[in-house]
Amino acid sequence: LTRHADGTARLWDVNRRQAIEPVFRHGPGGRGGAHWSPTGRTILTWSDDGTLRLWDAAGGQPIGALMDHAAATAAVEAARAKDPSASLMELSVFGSLNGAAFDLTGSRIVSSSTSGGTVVVWDAGTQKPAAVITHIQVIDALFDPRGDRIMTWSAFGQVYFWDARTGKRMGRGIKHPGLLRGAAFADEGRKVLTWGSDRSVRLWNADTQEPI
Repeated sequence: LTRHADGTARLWDVNRRQAIEPVFRHGPGGRGGAHWSPTGRTILTWSDDGTLRLWDAAGGQPIGALMDHAAATAAVEAARAKDPSASLMELSVFGSLNGAAFDLTGSRIVSSSTSGGTVVVWDAGTQKPAAVITHIQVIDALFDPRGDRIMTWSAFGQVYFWDARTGKRMGRGIKHPGLLRGAAFADEGRKVLTWGSDRSVRLWNADTQEPI
């Protein structure tokens, strides 16, 4: 599965080294990506215009509604205006997407935007936002293997953990010295690995958020 500058995602026959049908036509947007769902039955595509879409992997037809990262933040603002006690977090920033990822069940999706400093958790079944998170200069976000937490990180070395259902922050977070290049869960979500521009790799306890 590959994503192309013309806004399409394509499947490939690895033996023949040829593209095969169907073609998933997300639309304009030179930058973006595509992922298989864990079940292998659906495909997720996203574009630098801030939109995401689910597709039927076999037939190539879109599933449900187009998901709009910026519109999700606007919906949260509207909910907060009506009910200040709403669990979704108030946001007022917009921007193109860095990336998106499924949880391990394929029932939820997380998308992130550096320019907006926002992370949106989506219900894959309804294509509606379930929670919205604020992390300034966020680079990426992913679910832990259990699906209970979302980890986000910024280039400035800050890693945060969030409740995947409510979007509320959990703990004080992790601070990797210097510029952070990436982060990943390890040991079934009990540990976190971070690596930076200083060529250091560090291991952390995901629960205590302390170095190991």
